[in-house]
Amino acid sequence: MTSSKSLRIPIANSSECVEIFPDELPHDIDDILDVLRAEFAPLKIWRSVAVEYYRQGQRSNFEKVLTEIASDPEAEEYYVKKGEYKDGIVEILDALAAYSLYCSQNVDDPSSEIDRGKEIEQYIKKAEIVNPLNEYTWLIKAFYELAYGTLKNAEYWLKSAHEAANKPGNKDKRVYLYGSLLGLGCVAFTNKKYSSALNYFTKALHHNSKCGSNVWVAIATCTFRLEQFDETRAALDRALAANPANVDALVMLALLERMESQKADKKRKAECREIAYDLCLLAAEIDPTCSMALNHMANHCFYTWRPLSKQAEVISTNQIRVTTNSYVDSLRVRDVLQIRKAFITTVESIVKSDDDQLEGASYADITLETEMPHEWIGQSCLVESKGFSKINEVKNHATKALRSTNVPGIRAESLYILGRLYHMLREFNLAFRLYEEALKIQPDMSLAAFGMGQLYIAREDFSNALEKFGEVLRAYPDDRDTQAYTILLKSIHLKESTSFDKLREVAPGFAFEADLWLSQGHTMQLKGPGEYPTALKCYEMALDCMNKQGLVPHSHVLLNMGVLYHSLGKLSVANDYMRRSLQQNAGSDTDSSKPLNPLFRRPENDIFYSWSQELCEATSERCDESSPLGCVMRFHHSTNDNSDLSETFHVDDDILAGEVLLTVTEVHADFIKCRCSFPFPAGRTCTLRKKIPGNNFNMDTISNCFNLARIQEDFGYYHAAREIYVELSKMHPAFLECYIRLSLMAKEIGRLDEALYWISKALQCDPESADANVVHGDLLGLMEKWEPAKKKYETICRQRHHDARSLLSLGNLYFSNISTKKSFLKDSFKFYHLVLREDPRNVFAANGLGMVCAAQEQNDIAREIFSRAREAHMPMTHEISLNLGHMHMIQGKLVDATYIYHSVLKSILVSPAVQSQCHNFVAVSECLALSHFKNEQYDDTVRVLLKALYRDPSQTHNWFNIACAKEEYAVKLCRQHKSVADISHAIDELEQAIGLFRALKQPALLSASSKESKYKPSKAEDHEKFCLENIDKARVYMSRAQSEENKALELRAKQQEEHNLRQAQRQKERAEELERQQRAREEQQEKARQKHKEFERLKESWTATESKTSGAAGEKKTKKKKKGKQNKGDDDLPTDDFVDDDLGYLESDSGDKKSNATVAGQDSINDILGSSDDDDDYSSSDNKRAKETTNPDEEKELFDSDSEGEMDIADMQSKPKLMVSGGIKRSERSSDDGDEELEFEVGDSNGERAATTAPPFKQRRIMDDDDEEE
Repeated sequence: MTSSKSLRIPIANSSECVEIFPDELPHDIDDILDVLRAEFAPLKIWRSVAVEYYRQGQRSNFEKVLTEIASDPEAEEYYVKKGEYKDGIVEILDALAAYSLYCSQNVDDPSSEIDRGKEIEQYIKKAEIVNPLNEYTWLIKAFYELAYGTLKNAEYWLKSAHEAANKPGNKDKRVYLYGSLLGLGCVAFTNKKYSSALNYFTKALHHNSKCGSNVWVAIATCTFRLEQFDETRAALDRALAANPANVDALVMLALLERMESQKADKKRKAECREIAYDLCLLAAEIDPTCSMALNHMANHCFYTWRPLSKQAEVISTNQIRVTTNSYVDSLRVRDVLQIRKAFITTVESIVKSDDDQLEGASYADITLETEMPHEWIGQSCLVESKGFSKINEVKNHATKALRSTNVPGIRAESLYILGRLYHMLREFNLAFRLYEEALKIQPDMSLAAFGMGQLYIAREDFSNALEKFGEVLRAYPDDRDTQAYTILLKSIHLKESTSFDKLREVAPGFAFEADLWLSQGHTMQLKGPGEYPTALKCYEMALDCMNKQGLVPHSHVLLNMGVLYHSLGKLSVANDYMRRSLQQNAGSDTDSSKPLNPLFRRPENDIFYSWSQELCEATSERCDESSPLGCVMRFHHSTNDNSDLSETFHVDDDILAGEVLLTVTEVHADFIKCRCSFPFPAGRTCTLRKKIPGNNFNMDTISNCFNLARIQEDFGYYHAAREIYVELSKMHPAFLECYIRLSLMAKEIGRLDEALYWISKALQCDPESADANVVHGDLLGLMEKWEPAKKKYETICRQRHHDARSLLSLGNLYFSNISTKKSFLKDSFKFYHLVLREDPRNVFAANGLGMVCAAQEQNDIAREIFSRAREAHMPMTHEISLNLGHMHMIQGKLVDATYIYHSVLKSILVSPAVQSQCHNFVAVSECLALSHFKNEQYDDTVRVLLKALYRDPSQTHNWFNIACAKEEYAVKLCRQHKSVADISHAIDELEQAIGLFRALKQPALLSASSKESKYKPSKAEDHEKFCLENIDKARVYMSRAQSEENKALELRAKQQEEHNLRQAQRQKERAEELERQQRAREEQQEKARQKHKEFERLKESWTATESKTSGAAGEKKTKKKKKGKQNKGDDDLPTDDFVDDDLGYLESDSGDKKSNATVAGQDSINDILGSSDDDDDYSSSDNKRAKETTNPDEEKELFDSDSEGEMDIADMQSKPKLMVSGGIKRSERSSDDGDEELEFEVGDSNGERAATTAPPFKQRRIMDDDDEEE
C-alpha cells in the first residue's frame, strides 16, 4: 500500500510522525485513542481515523473515536489555544450528527429513534455555537428537518447552503452544492413537485458526474411520477450499470415490467410478469429485508393461477368432478379455486375414487364452501387453483416485508396484502382487522378502504360501506368500480336511482353488474309510471349481462318486466315475458314436488299444458251427428295392436286426432268416443296424442298467472282469461281481484247477471272492499238502479274519505241523469272538481269536468281542459282525444277535428286492448267520416265508412251514410258544371246512390240490422226521389257541356293550324338569314388572308433593315444609358421605349407616363389595316359586338407626339376593340393614368394567333445578348 493512503500522526514537539496504514488499524479502539491523545493529534487526523473505521464497517469505532474527542474538555482547551478548534470540531460534530441521522432511519425501536433525534439536535446546536455560518452544518440540519417532516425549515437551510455555494469567489464552498441540490430535489419530490425535483437531481448529476447510482434512481422516480416511462427505464439502466446490486433500481424496474404487462397481449403479459418476479427475487436475494421487493413478490403469487382442469363437470351447486392429475393430487383443503374466471371459492373436501365407466380413469369429487349458480349444473367449465404453497408464499412474503421496515406506506401495503389474502379465504373477521390496521397506519390508503367497504356489504352494514366507498371516491373520483358499488348501495339502502347513461358508463366490467342493473331497475319501477321505460332498459341490460355469464334470470325479474310492458300498453312483449316466467317455473314431468295443473282447454293457455308423443294410430269409424252432445266420433285401433285404450285415455281428456281437437266422452278397451265441433270424415287414419298438464300453476306462480290473465283480457281473449281467473279462485278462494276481473269481463260483454254473481262472491270475501263496492255500484247504475248505486258510492266515501274512484262514479251518475234534472250538472261538477283538487293529474276527473263544460256550452273552456288532459299521456288518452275532436267539430274547426279523429284511429289500430273492441273503431270512424262530410271531402267519407263496415257489417246505417255522401258529391259536381267528365262522374254517383237507397228500403235488410243502426225507410225513399230528379237534370247538363266542348275543340284545332304556318315561315326566314351571314363571313376571311400576306412581306423588309443598323444602334444605346439620368425629363428622347420582336407589342418602362413614338412606314400600315368601313363589316358579322365611338380630335390630343413622322390614327381609334377571326386584332389597355397602348396580333385562318413585330421607330433600343437571354 502506498504512503499516500496511510495515516500520519505527528509526534508532539517533534518533526517525526507515526504512520499507520488503514488495514493496520487496531481492532482495540483504545490503542489508537491512546496514541491520538498522547500526541495531541490534529482534529483532522481524529476525523480521518474515524472515517477509515467507518469505511471498514466498524461503525461503533467510528462513533467512539469522534465522541471521545468531541466530549473531552481538556482537548477543547488545547485545540482552542492552538487555533484549530473552530473548524475541526465543527466537522467532527457534523459527522456525528450525520451518523446519528443515518442510525435513526434504520432502527426498529421507536425509543431508540427518539434518542438518536435528541443526539442530532445536541450535535447541531453545539456546532452552531462554535460556527453558526458553516454550510455543512446547514446541510446536516436540513436533512434532519427533512427526515422528520418539517419541509419548510429543511428548504430554508438547503437554499441557504445552495446560495452560499453559488456565490462568486467561494470556490472552496462549491463542495456543498451537490448536497444542497440533492436535498432540494428531495423537498420538491416530497411536495409532489416532480418537475422541479427532476431539475434539481439533474443539476446534481451534472455537478458530480461520479455520483452513486442512487441519484439515477431518484431521477427515475421523478420521471416515473411524470409518466415518462421511457426515460425512467433509461435512468434505471444507468443506475444498474453503475451498481448492479442497487435494490431500489431492481424493484422499480420490476414495477415497470408489471405496468407493461397490463398493456401487452396475453403472451407478452405472462413474460412481463415473470421478468418482474425475477427482478424482485434478485432484489430480495441481495437484500433479504427489502420490503418493496417482498411485497411485489407477494402480489405476484397472489395473482398466479394454474389450470386444475379444463373439463370439470358441475355435479351440484357446491360440488364439481375433475379427472385426477398431478395438480389435483396436490390439492388440499382450504385451497382457493377459480371457476370460469369469475367465481372464486375454497375447497371444503376432496373425495377420490375410480370409475369403471371411464375406462379405468380416476376422478375426484371436490366439495366447495360456497354454492354456484343452479344453471351451471351439468355443464363443463374451466377450474383454476391457487395452491396451498402459493398461499403460504403470499403470507410469508407479506409478513416478512411487514417486519423488515418502519416506513408507514410499505407497512400499510403489507397489511393490505395480508388482508386481501384472508378476504379471499373468506376469513372476513381477520381480513377486516388487517384492513383496519392498514388504515390506521396510512389513512389515505384507498385499497384498504375499498376492501373494508366490501366486507361491510358482506355484513349488510350499508351505511359504513357507503362511507368507505365515499372515501375512495374522494381520492379517485373516476374509479368505475367504486362508483358502481356506491350506486348499488344507494339503490339498496337509500332507494336512490341514477341516470341510465351513468349506469351504462360504470356497469361494464363490474363484478356484480347484473345486480347493479336489477337494483336500479327495481328502484326506478317504484318511482311510478314516468320511470317505467328506464326501468325496462335496466332490466334488459341485466338480462344481457346474465346471458353473457351463462346465468338464467329469475322468474320474478321476468314477471316485473312483463308487468312494466303491460303498463306501457305493449301487450305482445308483456305476454312473451310472462310466458317465459311461467316456463322457468315449470318443473320436469317427473318432478313430484309440484302439483299438476288443472285442465285448461283454451289454446291461448297452452303454457299450462303440452301434448304427448304419438300414442297410437286410430281410424274414425262412425259419425253420429244426431247426438245431443254434437258430432260424436268413434276411433278404434288401425293395426293389430291389442293394447287397452282405457289405460291410456280417460273421459273428458282432450286429444289431438291429427290436427283436430277432440274431447273424449266414452272409453272402452278397443275404441273410444269423442266429441267434435264439426263433422269428422269417417275412415280416416290418424295418430292420437293426449294433452298433458304441466306443473307451473301453483301458489308460487299465482302472481304470474294472474298477470297473464290480465294481458289476455286486454287482448280480448275473454274466455282464456276467464279460465285462468276461475282456476285461481278455486286454488285461492279469497283472491278478491279474480272475482272483480270476472265481473268486469261479464259486464263488458253484456252479461250483467253473471257480473252481479261474481261481484257478490267478491263482497262475500271482503264486504268492506272499496273496489268491489264501486264495481257493484257501476253494475247497479247500468241496470238503472240509481238510488242503490248512489248509496253504494256514498257509503264508500264515508268509509274512505275522498276516495277518488267513488267520487268519480258519483259524478258520472249525476252526469248521466242531467236530462231529468238540470241541477245534477252542478252536482257532477262538484264531484269532478273535488277529485281534481286532491289529485290535479287525475285525467278521469279532468275528462268529466270537460264534459260538464261542454254540456253548459262553454266550448272554449271544455276544449282547453281536453287539450291539457290529452297532453298527460295517460291510459284514457284516446277517450279524451275523441272528446277534443267533438269540441273542434262543434266549433267548426273541421281540419283540427279530422286530424284528431285520425290520430285516435291510429292509436286504436296500434293498441290491441282497444282493437279488440270493434265498436270503438266503428264509432270513431263514423266521427271521422262526419268531419270529412262537413268539409266536403266525400271520397274520404266513403272510404272511412267502408272500413267501418268491414269491421262491423251489421251497422247498416253506414250504407245509408255512404249513399248520402255520394248524393252530395254528385250534386256538388253538377253545380260546378266543369266538364263532361265531371258530369258523367256525377251521374255514376247518383246511380250508385239510387241503388243503395233502393236496397235499404228492403224489409229483410232492415230486420237484419242492429238496434243502434235502425233508420227510417221513408228517408231512403225521399233520397231516392231526389236522386232521380237530379239525374235527369244532370243528363241535360251533360248534353249542353258536350256541345260546348265540341265547339272548343274545333276552335283549338284552327288556332293550332295557324300557329304551325307561322312557325314554318319563321324557320324559312331564319335559314335565309344564316346563309347570307355565312357568305359575308367567307368574304371577310378572304380579305383577311390577302392582308396577312401583304403584312408578311412587309415584315421581311423590316427584318433586313434591322440587321444592317444593329451595329450603329448598339453604340447609340451605350450613349443613351450614360445620358439617361441627365436627360430624364426630356420628351424628345424616348430612351425607355423598346420593341420586343418576339412578342410584338409596345412596352414602356414608365408606368406613370408613356413616351410618344414616331412610327415609320405609315402608308404601309394604313394599307394593311384597311378602311373603317371594312372594320364595321367585321364587327357586325362577329357576334355583333358593341361599338364605342371616340371623338377624333380627342384621340389626336391623347396620342399627340413631338416626334416627326407621326401616325394619324384617328380612323383606327373609331373602334376601341376589334377582334376578327383570322385577321388583325387591335385592342386598347387602359393604364392607371388613362393612357392607352396599342397591341397588334396576327392570326392564321384557323384563328390561331401569331406574334409579329411593330414598325421600326426613329429611335429605338436594340437588345444585346444579355437581354435576349432574359
